[in-house]
Amino acid sequence: MSASHAPPPPAGYEPGKLDGSIRKYLAVCERTIRHAESLGTQVSAYLKRLAGAPAGNDGAMADANQATILLERLTKAGLNMVKATDELTRLRSFLAGGPDSRPDLTIRGEIELRGIILAAVRDMGWSIMDAKGKPIEIEAA
Repeated sequence: MSASHAPPPPAGYEPGKLDGSIRKYLAVCERTIRHAESLGTQVSAYLKRLAGAPAGNDGAMADANQATILLERLTKAGLNMVKATDELTRLRSFLAGGPDSRPDLTIRGEIELRGIILAAVRDMGWSIMDAKGKPIEIEAA
């Protein structure tokens, strides 16, 4: 193979072409972090009001509910950013010739794959139902 005929990039996509998208994504992450800081300030204000509220205050329950909603949004935003950043960096690495870092499930047997799925379902707090709507209790391998 001559130097003028370089092999095609993995997945047929030049890794450098992804760099502009990564920069745009990181800019979105920066805006999301600023938004998260704003949500954190709001949660802090609710918590301060809750701490100073007298027992039996009806407004305290509303503040507690609102603080919970804001904390859930903050957590989801953070998790989504981490997951997306991880996927993007894995893709960039793969396109640059690095190994595929996803686990190879082709070498797993059926029972082991079922165990992986069941463990993930349990970790998410879900359950698997049969056709009649009854939860299926199967231990992961």
